[in-house]
Amino acid sequence: MLPTLPIPTTLVALMLWCAATAPALAGPQTPAAPAPLTVRTAPDAPDWMAATGTARFQLSRAVSPDEGRVAVLVGDTDWSSLVDSAGTSLDLRPAAVGFPRGESAVVVYLVSPAHEWREVGRTTLRVLSDSGFERAVTAPTVEVGLAGQAALRRSPERPPTPRDTFQDLSVRLGLDTTHARNGWVTTSQARMVGVSNQEQALRFGTRGDEAPRLDLGSYQFGVSHRAGSLAVGHGTFGTHRLLLNTFASRGLSGSLQLGPVVDVSVAAINGSTLVGFGNLVGIGESQHRVVNGTVGFELLPARRGALRVAASVMNGSVLPETNVNQGAIRDAEESRGFGVQVTSRDVASRFQLDAGLARSRFVNPRDPGAPSGLAIVPTIETTRTARYLDASYALIQGAKLGESATASLTAAVRHSRVDPLYRSVALPVRADLEQNAVDVTAGLGAFSSQLTYDRSRDNLAAIASVLTTESRQLLWSSALPLQAFASGNPNAAAWPTLTYALSRMHQYGVARPVGGLFDSDSQVPDQMSTNHVVGVGWQGAVWRGGYGFNRSLQDNRQPGRERADLLNAVHSFNLGAMASTRLDVGVEVAFEDADNQEIARTDLTRRVSVNAIWRPAGRTSLAAVITRNRLEDNPATSERRTTDVNFTFTQGVAFMRDRPDSLQGQFFVRYVRQTIYGLVIGLPEASDTQFWSLNTGLTFRIF
Repeated sequence: MLPTLPIPTTLVALMLWCAATAPALAGPQTPAAPAPLTVRTAPDAPDWMAATGTARFQLSRAVSPDEGRVAVLVGDTDWSSLVDSAGTSLDLRPAAVGFPRGESAVVVYLVSPAHEWREVGRTTLRVLSDSGFERAVTAPTVEVGLAGQAALRRSPERPPTPRDTFQDLSVRLGLDTTHARNGWVTTSQARMVGVSNQEQALRFGTRGDEAPRLDLGSYQFGVSHRAGSLAVGHGTFGTHRLLLNTFASRGLSGSLQLGPVVDVSVAAINGSTLVGFGNLVGIGESQHRVVNGTVGFELLPARRGALRVAASVMNGSVLPETNVNQGAIRDAEESRGFGVQVTSRDVASRFQLDAGLARSRFVNPRDPGAPSGLAIVPTIETTRTARYLDASYALIQGAKLGESATASLTAAVRHSRVDPLYRSVALPVRADLEQNAVDVTAGLGAFSSQLTYDRSRDNLAAIASVLTTESRQLLWSSALPLQAFASGNPNAAAWPTLTYALSRMHQYGVARPVGGLFDSDSQVPDQMSTNHVVGVGWQGAVWRGGYGFNRSLQDNRQPGRERADLLNAVHSFNLGAMASTRLDVGVEVAFEDADNQEIARTDLTRRVSVNAIWRPAGRTSLAAVITRNRLEDNPATSERRTTDVNFTFTQGVAFMRDRPDSLQGQFFVRYVRQTIYGLVIGLPEASDTQFWSLNTGLTFRIF
């Protein structure tokens, strides 16, 4: 019986009594399931840590003993025995050797008392290198080569030369490094080449016998930090196709990103391609230097690349020096110019635009090396303009045709005009030319086709004494792989791939120039060149084959030369089979007829070639190519037969079996034999010459 209390006090006591007795009245309760367990890097942990530091992680909740234990894997190694767990904290203290350097995946598991592993989370452990860098890579390379000719024989005999037999040694040394820390990244690369044969020295073309046999081929050192970079050494410079575009040389360059809208790049480079240790920076000679600067603006910064405008300036001066790998007659030149480029594309890249304008002032200064006393006519400084526009639009883009096939159709237009006498010292642009072209590219399932129509005209100033030439070119190519229509058919390999290409070029002079350089209309060119190429090819799992037909006609149409036409027709067949993974054989046959209609002569060429590759072991191969050619004319005046034989034995070597990539080499022996038989109708004796050589080579890479 409850005691008598005032009504409010009675209600409160009743509520307390119900709360105390409710669990007992309700019976036994099911314990609540634990909250999901996750893991993350501790909030106060550094982004990068020392190799012997403590890696700290945090669990979303504590793990009870009934749930099991926590296991931690760094990469593929179990580090669980080095984990200190307290509540929600996990501290991983490495052994004396420390954590693996660089970035490693950390996977945390919950291991139940029944030894069942359940992944609860992943994170990344970033460990500095021993030298304190976030990333430190040093990759040296050493390659040694020995190439030679062990024997040489000729018939009939000829006086021997010093290079009939030789052994040439070459060494290539390289070093690539990358170091990163706190957003700073430094990179470097260097290549050196050493040779035993003086004529193969890098600078033999410019210094002859004084060229060093061990020389610097290229190098580059660069530093970058977030939005800025600076580099010295070899590279490609410039992005304006009418002023300076991917010019390969040695120099100094830098770039800076000024927020999301503006970027700036500058470069000062040598006027030609450089190698060697001299003039390391490349800009020591002021009269042989090109300076370029570009400022770019993103007019729609929310969608980078949607609309970009770039302004460039270029100031260059070059002396009459050739590139290290180029032979040419050069002249001293100077030019200054500026240009603007506009690029744009929509979100889906259906529409793309690239347009540019440049204006350049060019002059040939007096060559200080020219002989004195000559009456040299001074050149006139000229300022000229050039422009270009490339635009394309995908009329149909990825339209579905059935379950898997798609259709596409893209149209493009191209325009360029370069004024007469336009010149930039850093870019070989053909002056006095205007070109306009239309491109159409279509795809329908596996079928693809491309059509191009191009028109061009020179002599834009319409100088009466200069021949004006116009060109009209039509290009069409198509490919149809019939196997795509037989997918799932066991005989799909019997369906070939069909290809066709047409090239038609009409070049003609508009009128005969005045001034007596052209005596008659027959000297004004008017030529139509047409070329048809048809191909049928089969590709099976083991065998392959094909047939090709090529017909070309050079049709001269100027008055008086209507019969000066050349007609060529070529039929070719090929058949090959991979008899096994170790043996591959093939044969090719070709028939060519060259008809000169002006002199009523046809040259006939018949060729048969057999090739085979045998791989008796993994690093061993033997390749053989035997070719037989027969050339004759109709009417018969001469005959020529040649036989070429080439056998090459190659043996690869891994010097360290436990580290096959650390030191590798390759040895080859090549035997070449050529026999030539020639006969001229009406002469009593035929010519018969033979030649054979035995070449060897050895290369190996240490790093």
